[in-house]
Amino acid sequence: MAEHQESSSKKQKLSSIKDNNSGDSENEDRLSSLPDSILADILSLLDIPSAVATSVLSRRWRYLWTQVTHLDIDYDDFESLVSEDDYFSKVSNTVDHILRQCSSPKINTFNLRIEHPFMDEEFETTQRYIVSWITLFCSRFVNQLKVDVFDTGMPRFPVPVCVYQSVNLSKLELRGPFACVLSDSLAIHLPNLKSLVLDSVDIAPDLIGKLTKSCPLLESLDLHLNGAENAVVMNISALNLNSLVVFLGGNTGNWKHCQVVIDAPKLERVSLGGRLACYQFANNRNTLLHAKLDFDRSTFEAGSDYLSHLAKLLQEISCVGSIHIVGALRMFNPINYVVANIWKTFHNLTRICLIHPSLHQVMFSDAPIPACLLAKVKWIKLDDLKGDENDIWLLNYILSNAEVLEEILVDVPTVEYLGGSEQDQLWWELNFCKELFELPRKSSTCDIKFSGSFVDSSSNDYRHGSIACRLEWSLWGS
Repeated sequence: MAEHQESSSKKQKLSSIKDNNSGDSENEDRLSSLPDSILADILSLLDIPSAVATSVLSRRWRYLWTQVTHLDIDYDDFESLVSEDDYFSKVSNTVDHILRQCSSPKINTFNLRIEHPFMDEEFETTQRYIVSWITLFCSRFVNQLKVDVFDTGMPRFPVPVCVYQSVNLSKLELRGPFACVLSDSLAIHLPNLKSLVLDSVDIAPDLIGKLTKSCPLLESLDLHLNGAENAVVMNISALNLNSLVVFLGGNTGNWKHCQVVIDAPKLERVSLGGRLACYQFANNRNTLLHAKLDFDRSTFEAGSDYLSHLAKLLQEISCVGSIHIVGALRMFNPINYVVANIWKTFHNLTRICLIHPSLHQVMFSDAPIPACLLAKVKWIKLDDLKGDENDIWLLNYILSNAEVLEEILVDVPTVEYLGGSEQDQLWWELNFCKELFELPRKSSTCDIKFSGSFVDSSSNDYRHGSIACRLEWSLWGS
């Protein structure tokens, strides 16, 4: 509905422009009195189909859209313009025809999204188009380049060499079936690159080290990698890096002999996932403020050596004030004493987010989270709970031990055992809220906030067994 309203609004605006341009010069609207350069900047704020549509307004507007400096191409935007037969090929041809008409000598941004899977016979054509478009806009001194392609598991697209030598490039995002392959003799020259995202891109670990060292202004790095076949060392060295995300995906066995060495003296935010024992910091100056750890399922089945490496990693990030932990309450388990004892060194920690926390298979009796952490934490979020009795027990434990807690957020998106009934889910959420809000609290100032599929409520709005809450309107509108 929102997309339909937005589309209608754009059509009304374009219609208004057309009506105003159809009059004589005395009635000319203010928009048309602007110089072409400013009109081109305005058109750059529109998606490409809407910008191209302005060509029908008048003779003056016919080619104004070709001067846009912001190119945002989403194949979905062309769905209504072509028939279903040979859809992918027709959209690609249409997009290519449009891009070849863009005449601005300098392109600020080029964003391309292809969310549709393509057939085997379309692979070569798709690869040719994408590589040619990237090459075209690198020659136009593109400032921001983002290409997001649906990964069908087919052969990789080679990243054009020009990308590694785009001196104006400040932001680069590549997601999908790309491959970064460079000869040893080719120099990487990205003096202005500040943000880099490589998601599902094939790239050798040693090339990552070469890449990061060649970006002196790099501030944000996001890597989602699929695996390394042999024992390797991946060096991430960036003097100005402020934010780092690394996820070692695929089979964790592929990373068994890999070592990720992080040398970033100004790093403030880090998110690490996959085989966590692979990571280590080479130049830790206690600048970290926030950390997120995404645990692999086999973390606590990997043996004492692995846990020792994990404990070392935790020690290196112990200066953080905020931590997000995905799926691993077992890391607090006293049985894993090598890891559990490290939490005493987290002296600055005041914010904790636990994502997918579960007491299932956790071998402890009465201390799921160390008391030393709960004694000073001020904000806690439990994200994606199941809503069962174990969750109530965990919440009761937290609220009974958190002395200075100011706010706890509880998120229960869907209760599976209810069978999908919206009415049952609604009443369950209301009853869960009541049970939650009546739990005893060690901190008298703690506010409990609940978020479900249909109910959002706060303990501050709970009085004498009655709950004031916001209900999701779609339930009653159906």
